[in-house]
Amino acid sequence: MSFSKPRSKVPPLTRRELVKTQIAKSITDSVKRSTEASDIRSYEVFLSFRGLDTRASFTSHLHASLQNDGISVFMDDDSLQRGDHISTSLVKAIEDSRVSVIVFSTNYADSRWCLDELVKIMECRRTIGQVVLPVFYGVDPSEVRHQTGQFGQAFQTLLNRMNQEHSLSQKWRDALLEAAGLAGFVVLNSRNEREAINHIVEKITLLLDKTDLFVADNPVGVESRVQDTTQQLGIEQSNNVLLLGMWGMGGTGKTTIAKAIYNKIGRNFEEIGISVLVERSLVTVDDKNKLGMHDLLRDMGREIIREKSPKEPEERSRLWFHEDVLDVLSDRSGTKAVEGLALKLPIASSKCFSTKAFKKMKRLRLLQLVGIRLDGDFEYLSRNLRWLCWNGFPLTCIPSDFYQRNIVSMELENSNMRVVWKETQRMEMLKILNLSHSHHLMQTPDFSNLPNLEKLILVDCPMLSEVSNSIGELNKILSINLEDCINLCNLPRSIYKLTSLKTLILSGCLMIDTLEEDIEQMESLTTLIANNTGITRVPFSVVRSKSIGYISLCGYEGFSRDVFPSIIWSWMSPTNNFPSQFQTSTIMSSLVPLDVPHSSSQELSSISKYLPNLRSLWVECSSEDQLSLDTTIILEALCTTNSKELEPTTTTSQVSKISLKSLFIQLGVNCQVTNILKEKILQNTTVDESGGCVLLDDSYPDWLSFNCDGSSVIFEVPQVEGHNLKSLMCIAYSSTPDNITSDGLISVLVKNYTKATIQLYKRETLASFKDEEGERLVSSIEPGDRVEVVVVFESGFIVKKTTIYLIYD
Repeated sequence: MSFSKPRSKVPPLTRRELVKTQIAKSITDSVKRSTEASDIRSYEVFLSFRGLDTRASFTSHLHASLQNDGISVFMDDDSLQRGDHISTSLVKAIEDSRVSVIVFSTNYADSRWCLDELVKIMECRRTIGQVVLPVFYGVDPSEVRHQTGQFGQAFQTLLNRMNQEHSLSQKWRDALLEAAGLAGFVVLNSRNEREAINHIVEKITLLLDKTDLFVADNPVGVESRVQDTTQQLGIEQSNNVLLLGMWGMGGTGKTTIAKAIYNKIGRNFEEIGISVLVERSLVTVDDKNKLGMHDLLRDMGREIIREKSPKEPEERSRLWFHEDVLDVLSDRSGTKAVEGLALKLPIASSKCFSTKAFKKMKRLRLLQLVGIRLDGDFEYLSRNLRWLCWNGFPLTCIPSDFYQRNIVSMELENSNMRVVWKETQRMEMLKILNLSHSHHLMQTPDFSNLPNLEKLILVDCPMLSEVSNSIGELNKILSINLEDCINLCNLPRSIYKLTSLKTLILSGCLMIDTLEEDIEQMESLTTLIANNTGITRVPFSVVRSKSIGYISLCGYEGFSRDVFPSIIWSWMSPTNNFPSQFQTSTIMSSLVPLDVPHSSSQELSSISKYLPNLRSLWVECSSEDQLSLDTTIILEALCTTNSKELEPTTTTSQVSKISLKSLFIQLGVNCQVTNILKEKILQNTTVDESGGCVLLDDSYPDWLSFNCDGSSVIFEVPQVEGHNLKSLMCIAYSSTPDNITSDGLISVLVKNYTKATIQLYKRETLASFKDEEGERLVSSIEPGDRVEVVVVFESGFIVKKTTIYLIYD
């Protein structure tokens, strides 16, 4: 490269200096463009809403919450005088925002201004990757999607008023259809406004916190290449999955450009996964993290799969229809299209198929068999298998030619196995191993080859006499269930090294008679259930444990009472002092449920000072008089009220028209019916001007609901043929000026006059109610029992009315 001599007297630039100058200029221009771009993005969130509906309520609260979290928000005030078209400055505000929140309300579609905003927002979503979050305030998403109901009436009013041409109205309809199909938030009433706003703010915060990948300190020439690549991708015209490949010599900037492309288009893609399916009500996740789906949705999905290949079932991705599966296995016609297969037959109708029937199912990931035998080499089964559920597994061990390294869950209940594997199998993917009811199983596998196992279930394996010492190497184990392994001797000491274990179940293990002091090392253990075992002594370290939240150590037949409560009772007896190595506060603060069987009021008084520290309390009384006396002792210990306030009152319905605040309290096992009932009650309750609720007549059966004035309800449990009591829904109504919250609740007492028992559950217990506690509560309440439920609040709370709903399965 040569340069002509400059005419000025300025010394000529060397080649190196000239290159430096050009680079510096490029950097300056790049930084300038970057600075200008950052200056343009003056807002993080754009709020689109109908001021007539939500300006003074939901939207203003959302705006304030976003600002309190340090998020800059553009909140358009549609009360200002304006023309027919949105202004240039408003268009710019939409384009320069990272997230747009659209608050759909009843009259949103009555405003041309709002609809034009919506069209622009959806355009920005398609072209520049803007994130859009719809909020359906008082309207159903389907009403917005199809312009029906009151929302549709408002839209039609606008069309009649504007007399617009078809092309413009179609743009609005398309934008409404697209926006209503996005994952968002539904706010159907004012009761869940605050919760919804919190969720929206959390969602936006997460979106804004997505940190861009570092590209370079001073990128040169990157932007033009990013622009060329994104244009070639054409993401605004296609919803298909695209694959971008870059080829070139090392050091030419492939990774740098890839990072810049991600920063440019990354936010254009919505969050995917289970959370989106939950938001769209396609699946549910319960309190136990169990995934569920409504039967109608499941059947609809199955029908969609079937219609793709109605006459050739082997070409479907999933096979579950009985006849179709039998035909495919009998004819060995399976193809690589099959990813899931389920076949359940009665044991009496057991069938045998050749393993060659699976030879062509190379993509099979889910396999569920009941009452099926397979003959042949297991090497024909798919190497992609993730879930194997084979009830009645007929072999004495898992064949060595069966490729299992990708299996995540292996459930082989009612198997014929003597040992699990004869040859060592390394299964790093396995998280769940269930060999329950394997009556011939004599030994556990070598757990050192299952490093990621989280759940081990060996229920009812009567021939199992010992657990491999390698169990101590399960560093990620969460749950171990050895229930009814009647010949299992004491556990290996290595099991106490499991710091990740949360649940240990040993019930029915009659040969286990000792728990070691080392149990204190299980720092994550929250649930210990060892009912009907040979355990006669519980180590003091159980009491010291700060993690255990539920302990059940009921003795085997012949024991008069639980082992654990009897030991605690000996510590707290007036004639015995606490062991010197323990401080009273340490012991009592770590205890959770406490049983006091066949107590006397004098004995209960001696431990009453410890009651505020207990998670729950169960007291057995010898008579109804003692029950009343013990109730007084308990309540006085909690420093909340006196016995006069707890005298039962007669049932009345006169309170149903007054203004009240309400608090839902659930007692028992959580179930879907409880959630449905709560929603139904909320829907049948209106809010007055003061923020209180006016109770309306509800349609829940009268013989399953009971109410009284005051803080307690007395009722007789009815007989419901063919159904079991699952839960009690308690609703306390207060007329105090302040909102009634769970913070003011101290405890709930359940008094059973028929059985002469008292159950006390603290607020903290109710907030984290465990299934074991819930099952114990409902199992103690039987048809014909006379029961009283008492809610205890801090002073200052006036409970005007209490209602109990009995929930059955």
